[in-house]
Amino acid sequence: RLMRYLLDEGKVYLMKGRTHRQYVEAFKDLLTTGYDGTVISCTTEEAFRKDLDGRYDYVWLAEHGGERGIPPRLTALERRIGGLPRHSAVLIDRLDYILFKNGLEATLSFVQHLREMAYVSGHVIVLGVDPSDLDERALRRLEKETEQVDARELGGISEELLAVVRYVYRTGLDGERPSFSDV
Repeated sequence: RLMRYLLDEGKVYLMKGRTHRQYVEAFKDLLTTGYDGTVISCTTEEAFRKDLDGRYDYVWLAEHGGERGIPPRLTALERRIGGLPRHSAVLIDRLDYILFKNGLEATLSFVQHLREMAYVSGHVIVLGVDPSDLDERALRRLEKETEQVDARELGGISEELLAVVRYVYRTGLDGERPSFSDV
């Protein structure tokens, strides 16, 4: 699959940034290559829709999230992710919020459970965190339990050509063959 980032199924990745925009690009790659996506965030859905197009489910992470919400309790999050179809992409925005609500040890245990779920179900899970909200020790321990996201060297493929390849790939997933004029 032609993606900008090296992301493999069955793994949990930690991306550091002050806003969701800095790691939403990796999640976009997963959506454009055919993964079903789920975003779990305490950032508003409207803010995500500005930066992230495509089909994905949005889950509001809040104590009083309403119908589409989920509380930041680790068991609730594990149930939600455990109920996703195989080979899904999950973006958990604001892991620092979850850590604040549950404590470091419980959150580390949660990340270890996510690793197991990702491996068994073939999920790709991206955890976004603002490193300025964590002390150095907590950040190192999270990094130890997760993978680092690396950019892929595309060997000079232009964005336009990459968009064509992605279109052909997505069309093929639907069982169709794109015509020359469509490409």
